[in-house]
Amino acid sequence: MHWTSDPRRAAQYAAYAFAVVGVITILGALGNRGVYERVGGSTTWILVAGGSALLIAAFIPVLPWKRWGPRATLSLPMFGLAVLAVSEMGSKSGRTGDGVMGTATIITLVFVWIGLTQPRWWSFILTPVVAAVIVMVFSLERADVSVTTLVTGIALSAIIGELVAWVKHGDEVRSDELGLVIDGTSGLRNDHDRGAAARRLAETVVSLLRIPNVGVYLDGPGGEYVLTAKTGPFSWPATRAVEADTGLSVSAIDAEVELVIPLVGRAGGLRGVVVASGRRRQDEFMLRLAQILGEQAGYRLDDLDALDALTDETRRDALTSIGNRRHGDEVLKTLRPLDLVVVIDLDDLRGINAARGHQGGDTAIRSVATYLSEAIREGDAVARMGGDEFVIVMRDVGPEAFGLIERLARDWNDAHPDASFSAGAAVFGGGDPEVTLRAADAALFDAKREGRARASLSTASVSDDGDAGGSIRDASGF
Repeated sequence: MHWTSDPRRAAQYAAYAFAVVGVITILGALGNRGVYERVGGSTTWILVAGGSALLIAAFIPVLPWKRWGPRATLSLPMFGLAVLAVSEMGSKSGRTGDGVMGTATIITLVFVWIGLTQPRWWSFILTPVVAAVIVMVFSLERADVSVTTLVTGIALSAIIGELVAWVKHGDEVRSDELGLVIDGTSGLRNDHDRGAAARRLAETVVSLLRIPNVGVYLDGPGGEYVLTAKTGPFSWPATRAVEADTGLSVSAIDAEVELVIPLVGRAGGLRGVVVASGRRRQDEFMLRLAQILGEQAGYRLDDLDALDALTDETRRDALTSIGNRRHGDEVLKTLRPLDLVVVIDLDDLRGINAARGHQGGDTAIRSVATYLSEAIREGDAVARMGGDEFVIVMRDVGPEAFGLIERLARDWNDAHPDASFSAGAAVFGGGDPEVTLRAADAALFDAKREGRARASLSTASVSDDGDAGGSIRDASGF
């Protein structure tokens, strides 16, 4: 946690400072007793100040700083100034060189503490307060120090405190930026598809670079890089030509700066690019973080592709290369109202096997699978459920269902009368997808009973016990 947002940490550092200053003050008073007495002062006040500093150091840790909040700790340097003022006026130490030096040291410590524990600019904000207190104290004890010298010394101490604050702020920013990269790359491990990974990557780059316009292009078919995710109002082109160079590139585009972050896979190949467009220039540290983020994202894209390939194999039918039963079951779970479920079955696989052998039967099954996969539309799905049975899910069909399955069966059966199939279909109306599948099975059974080589559409649902309700509409009779 940053010191500026952790008042307990700030108070702890103040306690250390008070303890060290208290000990040094007491030792200085005992060692310079004669010096202060010669200028009309008394070391008693310095000893009191040292003891007060030690007392404050003891009480600071037990106070409820967490409840009070970060700004409450600004009271601590004020206490330090009050103790300093009392000791100065009582001991007249400002009339001696050692006293002036000690006061200057304490003032510098005050500003350094402010710089460490408070946000930027607070050292400058408190400079008038500190200057007013010190000038008043030295004036009252008639120290032989000019106001200009005092103000100059305080201003220099304030500058030191502000420099500390800026260095601390830079470290905090770097820490935050590194945390964004760590969180972003860790989050990528939870994404299970390229689209989700691209969206997370775009959001991470926006937070990291503080540029609203980000486009993520991933490698696609044909060697093109396709826009997969974007942020901001900028109109990104759908595809982007990317050079083979896998290094960061920064170029001026009109009044803005375009940063291209390569997404490099483990083998060194380019998996995509992130393009950020804005007016904010990035330093070397930020560019290095962006490059690390790109490398980690490239590795994750490798993993996702490998996972997709493995997943695809577990859902692919070995004989036909279309979806298998597992794929079919998963597609059925995604049914939406007005989707059409079609169940298809070869009419006489046993006869085909008897006439052509099992290899001929397998050839017929593969031919039907090829025909179905080419006949369906983009977004539809086909799977081999086992043997010579297939299931098709056609999205958002509705009233067109009757004509679709009629053409589907007629086109195949006209061209392949020796390897015909029958089809049964039902429109999903909501509820349990298994009910719609049973309705399609009932329609297939009706088509087989009516003479095969035909298609039927169920116009009603199936009850939970599997009985067909309503009617079966004959779509064709060959």
